[in-house]
Amino acid sequence: MKVTAFVGSARKKHTYDASEKFLKKLESYGDVETEIVRLSDFNLKVCRGCKLCCDKGEELCPLKDDRDILIQKMIGSFFDMIAARSAKKR
Repeated sequence: MKVTAFVGSARKKHTYDASEKFLKKLESYGDVETEIVRLSDFNLKVCRGCKLCCDKGEELCPLKDDRDILIQKMIGSFFDMIAARSAKKR
C-alpha cells in the first residue's frame, strides 16, 4: 500500500516533521510505502479561470505546470494526505 503526503509548507519544519512522523508510524505497521511531496518543489500556477478545461477538456489547459505529475502521484497512491500549516491567531 502506498501513502503519499502532500505538504503545502515551503519550509521543512513543523508541518513537514509532523507528516514525516505520521508516515514513519504507518511504515511501522508493515507493507506500507510512503512518500512526502513538497508542493514548493513543483512548478504550480494559479488558474486563470478561462474554463477551457471544462469546455474542451483538461488537456487544453493553457497552464503548463507540474499539475499532471502531482495528479499521477495521487492516482498511484492508496491514500493521499494533505498537510498544510494552520494560520496563527492574532
